[in-house]
Amino acid sequence: MDLLPYLLPLGTSFRVEGLVIDAAAHKVIVELDAIAASCPCPSCHQLAERMHSHYWRSVVDLPWAALLVHLHLHVRQFFCDNPACPRKIFTERLPTVVAPSAKRTLRLAHQQLQLSLALGGNPSARVSTELDRGASRNPLLRLVHRLPLPEPEAPEVIGLDDWA
Repeated sequence: MDLLPYLLPLGTSFRVEGLVIDAAAHKVIVELDAIAASCPCPSCHQLAERMHSHYWRSVVDLPWAALLVHLHLHVRQFFCDNPACPRKIFTERLPTVVAPSAKRTLRLAHQQLQLSLALGGNPSARVSTELDRGASRNPLLRLVHRLPLPEPEAPEVIGLDDWA
């Protein structure tokens, strides 16, 4: 039975190129290739098929038991062929896995956000280190600060001081 789809819910947009388990460092490195034939431009949303270049991007994911998981993503850059678009070259987005320029997957960021909301800065950093999701308090607090503020409720009664 292949456990990888359960450990990495990536869908059909990636192909696993390699899996290295480093027992001495307690780390798993998974090499993934994006296999979509085209990619929409983030500015004009036109599908691009002409590839410019590619590079490797490394992000951290949720651990597997006692093993830290590092994803090495083979990411491509495309030409935007729309003459009206200000962006000529762009990097493909991986919205189901990682945010642009992020160093951790969306799954790990969501778990760290929940931890930060429950505990706060320093306690969440301590618990995060114990859970092998090591992060200091500042990145954890930045996750909380990025949350949108709730809409204020409309007042039912307005007093004279509120009117002024």
